[in-house]
Amino acid sequence: MAEHAPSDTVTALVPAAAREAWFRLSAALNSIGAVPCRTSDPEAWFADPGTAEARMAADACSVCDARVPCLAYALAARERHGIWAATTPAEREAMRDRRPAA
Repeated sequence: MAEHAPSDTVTALVPAAAREAWFRLSAALNSIGAVPCRTSDPEAWFADPGTAEARMAADACSVCDARVPCLAYALAARERHGIWAATTPAEREAMRDRRPAA
């Protein structure tokens, strides 16, 4: 993939190990247009796991066309909060635990 010139915001907020995944996710979101996490209440994606809001967010994510790059970013960034690609923090942690070491 081509090198990107990271913005100051990306450099400051996205862990170095996750920057390429962030650029892929951003490109996917920009090409898709309207996605649930950008067109609904953003707080739903950070609601307490198991609540109706969190389930609504996960259901919306489960049919989103950006789910694959979203999950790749969430795993690379070790996101500890929120619904990403229809997964909870505990589900992502379990996925990381099952991945073979590089």
